[in-house]
Amino acid sequence: NSSDNPSHLLSLLPTAPQAAFNAYDSRHDSTCLPGTRADLLKQIEIWADGPDDRHIFWLNGWAGTGKSTIARTVARRYHEQDRLGASFFFSRDQENRCHAGKVFTSIATQLAKQNNDLNKCICDAVNKYPDIAHQSLRDQWKWLIFRPLSELEARPSKALTIVIDALDECENETDVRGIIQLFAEAKALGKGRLRLFLTSRQETPIRLGFGAIPGDQHHSFVLQSIPSSSVKQDLLTFFRHELNIDNSKKWPSEVDIACLVERAGDLFIWAATACRFIKGGRRLARRRLASILDGNSVTKGSEKKLDEIYMTILVQSISGDYDNQEREELLKLFREIVGSIVVLFDPLPAATLIRLLNKPQADVDQTLNDLHSVLEVPQDPGCPIRVVHPSFHDFLLNQERCTNVQLWVDEYKTHYYLFISCIELMSASLKQDICVLGRPGTRVAEVDKMRMDESLPWELRYACRYWVEHLRRSRVALARDGRVDTFLREHLLHWLEALGLMQAASEGVRMMTILQSLVTPDEHPKLHALIYDARRFVLYNRWIINEAPLQLYYSALVFAPQESLIRQLFRSKMAGWLCILPETQKDWSSLLQTLEGHTGRVSAVTFSPDGQLLASTSYDNTVRLWDGATGALRGSLEGHTGPVRAVTFSPDGQLLASASDDNTVRLWDGATGALRGSLEGHTGPVSAVTFSPDGQLLASASDDNTVRLWDRATGALRGSLEGHTGPVRAVTFSPDGQLLASASYDNTVRLWDIKKKKALNKIPIKESIYKLSFSADGSHLITDKGFINISSFSISTGQSYLESPPCLMINGNWVVRDMQDILWLPSEYRAACAAVYKNRLVIGHKSGQVSFIKIDVSHIAFNNRPRV
Repeated sequence: NSSDNPSHLLSLLPTAPQAAFNAYDSRHDSTCLPGTRADLLKQIEIWADGPDDRHIFWLNGWAGTGKSTIARTVARRYHEQDRLGASFFFSRDQENRCHAGKVFTSIATQLAKQNNDLNKCICDAVNKYPDIAHQSLRDQWKWLIFRPLSELEARPSKALTIVIDALDECENETDVRGIIQLFAEAKALGKGRLRLFLTSRQETPIRLGFGAIPGDQHHSFVLQSIPSSSVKQDLLTFFRHELNIDNSKKWPSEVDIACLVERAGDLFIWAATACRFIKGGRRLARRRLASILDGNSVTKGSEKKLDEIYMTILVQSISGDYDNQEREELLKLFREIVGSIVVLFDPLPAATLIRLLNKPQADVDQTLNDLHSVLEVPQDPGCPIRVVHPSFHDFLLNQERCTNVQLWVDEYKTHYYLFISCIELMSASLKQDICVLGRPGTRVAEVDKMRMDESLPWELRYACRYWVEHLRRSRVALARDGRVDTFLREHLLHWLEALGLMQAASEGVRMMTILQSLVTPDEHPKLHALIYDARRFVLYNRWIINEAPLQLYYSALVFAPQESLIRQLFRSKMAGWLCILPETQKDWSSLLQTLEGHTGRVSAVTFSPDGQLLASTSYDNTVRLWDGATGALRGSLEGHTGPVRAVTFSPDGQLLASASDDNTVRLWDGATGALRGSLEGHTGPVSAVTFSPDGQLLASASDDNTVRLWDRATGALRGSLEGHTGPVRAVTFSPDGQLLASASYDNTVRLWDIKKKKALNKIPIKESIYKLSFSADGSHLITDKGFINISSFSISTGQSYLESPPCLMINGNWVVRDMQDILWLPSEYRAACAAVYKNRLVIGHKSGQVSFIKIDVSHIAFNNRPRV
């Protein structure tokens, strides 16, 4: 029983151990020296230990002002007091630390190790929701952090503190705002439970995120507001400590130190970089100090000061008695090696980088030898090389800042160089059954980790995961580069097998989608057709690739369509023991993939406005969010106590509204899945819900025979529209938001004036209507039974006056376009509900499955419009 083994349950949570403040990889990162930042640290201590109602402390400031050092100091202090709940230091140059995917799972794991009661609650949550790591940030926060903290029976004498550093380095702005919003909810835990200390630059998404939080919930401190005289005193202490003043030798002199303080311009990253540069010179330390002090002393502005010292360091690194050819070779190595380090999507150890770039170790060592002041090059070859501060990355890639064209790194060319390196490495290393598993049905969970590491070393994993993104960012036309075509024809299955072993098949879908966007049928018809077929192949087999990757050579090929290019290319890979193959369809069907997860009948499906998310509702009382591109589960929204009948996104995609048989409408955050409110007032099941075009109003229809209008921002009831004599099943706003139409079992459609909250007209119809929307010009209503001409109040019997593009819908067992049957649905594909986004149709089935169908409507021609 896994619930009896807490350590096993915690191991199910993917974490980023190197994100902790005291991670081994960060062992050389410093904390504040005694006596420095004293006033600020005292203020933080009073906030954390005192009765302040504000549970969030946001420390913000410019790049290089010392935010991370302060964060490490705070984390260290509370760690030593056994009051540090957890820490997570974001870093945009590390895969596990540049996004929100492992933030809450890492925090939860640290909390579990800090407190036995929390350990039990968190393990119980993992036991109940084994896939919690794949659910929304909201679900992770609720079950792994908020709920365990709220269930602590004994309130701690002083609050636990969680430290989050460099939130601006989290790559997704929506996730950043979501994290801030979820942290704001910690106020509900009450005083004395949790303090949240956050640092970041003053980026717009973060400022907006905190701007949406009431001022009584967070304390904001701007580092630049500290008087310059105080900062300079701290810098003086720092320089004296780092440069180890030797009074007997009088070097560096107090005058030198004072000059360094002035040149630093209140930037601790300048000071730290200068000290690393000077000390790294060893016997040439005096020369290096002189090169800094002899620079242009009138340089103003924090960015220009950084640029000046970075340029000094780079010029020094290539100085020497070289002829022109040797110097050019050194510069080429610099651009290839250092350029690769700064644009890599995940930092790599030196040994791994050498194998990825296929460079002699001596070249790499020589290139990096004099750059330890800007690059962290560990002595341990297994530890990754990192940029000391993100400002060096920004400097090196910006030609206006790195004014020496020989040292400037062309980002596009570097990405292309890395793309070629990845392709060549994969072509030379990937093969069938790379881990020598033998059995076709071997599950990934059964593969020995040591064997996996030997067969898929880190440089090969990096290449498999990022080659497409390097190609995309190189901006090189795919049609002019034959490497991709060759690679896919020879190694597609080998690459997908590796992704499956890495549990990254969904990334394969995303990468094939990117490739498809990079080439058009006109430019390279054969390559476009191959990529299209490969994408369909991955989509259809995504689940089994992640579960048992060797099935690529068995099930995936055997059940591929007869004319699939992938089946034809790799026919020789099919198992010889399959003597008679099953009859398969000729070509790919319109079904892209089936989404499984609901445990009850699916009742409604809808796309977000940008098509990136799909929401489905079910009789299992949940709303599920799916990735619109890959089909991966993005989250499960729980809270309704009855079947969920309807779901809709707000026009801006920021809110999701769901309607249920529990008589409520619930509002959810579109980014985090956080519950934003519960709208109560209906006395019967709610069957339909929709937003007004401006997103400010929400209308809900119910079996209590009414339509209710709600304020999106406050959740307040804005009106109740009464008049129907039967359950209301459909509701929609006119394009200008002035009218609302509702359809009921009383065989009428009613038009309502939104401002006056009164009925304008009652339109009798012959049968019940379940789907209702206005035409683009507002002159007609489009229903699942026909068109309604609003001016004449009769169902049109002739030509449709719609000005919007032809629409798709489900009518009985058929997919319908412009009221004409175009596709018959076999029994297992028939709809309990459906949603349309452009030319994509999503069908929810009674079985709990969801199907995607994409239709090219441009190839469907009708001689006549249908009559209804």
